[in-house]
Amino acid sequence: MDSPNSENFRKSDTPKPNKLIGLRTIQFTPFERGLFLSVTFLLILLAVPRAWLIRRPPPEEISNVSGQPTVFLADSTIRFPLDVNKASMELLQVIPGIGPKLAQRIIVARIKQPFRSLPEIAARVPGIGAYTLERITPYLTLDTNALRGNQ
Repeated sequence: MDSPNSENFRKSDTPKPNKLIGLRTIQFTPFERGLFLSVTFLLILLAVPRAWLIRRPPPEEISNVSGQPTVFLADSTIRFPLDVNKASMELLQVIPGIGPKLAQRIIVARIKQPFRSLPEIAARVPGIGAYTLERITPYLTLDTNALRGNQ
């Protein structure tokens, strides 16, 4: 075994420190470098919050002069309240507190039978309780004329 005192040990066999930062120089193969950069990029993407992709403003930010909430999207304007018996899945997802699963459950429940009152949503849609109903009620309405026509 070679030790620093052995005659076979040469000073050139020791790793040379990087003079700029005092660390040893590590050489990566092109494959290792690509792998390292790919993993680093993916970790950065996972760490970035998704708030910049889809922003659902609180109700006080989306109220207009008439008192009715309005959301401005890139290609259209959505006026609230939405008719819960007519709104598409995409429109329902704009409402704070409603994601894709709840929107799908609302649509399935209204296909079976249209909603006749807003509290009925909490009774018929799994995942919507009193708290969620309280949060989404300002954004929803029912078209009572359409309900009378279905009778």
